[in-house]
Amino acid sequence: MASNSDDKKFTVLFDTSKKEMLNPNQGFKKIVQKLKTRYKCEINKEELKYQRMAETNLVLLGGPRMPFTGKELQDVRQYVEAGGSCLVVMAEGGE
Repeated sequence: MASNSDDKKFTVLFDTSKKEMLNPNQGFKKIVQKLKTRYKCEINKEELKYQRMAETNLVLLGGPRMPFTGKELQDVRQYVEAGGSCLVVMAEGGE
């Protein structure tokens, strides 16, 4: 598949602010390696905010181990309602 010059404009954000079970160093490592060949991959270590997510095309939440704040959940909802994409992986007992 030929690489498109617009591919690097597509940004994937991996959230690690909630001690996710799956992160770019564990669980998502091979996926990140493949994604980085065509897309820009970033890591969020701070509180999840709409402004940060709005700069990306896809947000990955890989099994958060800590609860989200009400504001974070509102921001994720706002991001998705505005057309953003979010993949949420949860384990049993997740939020």
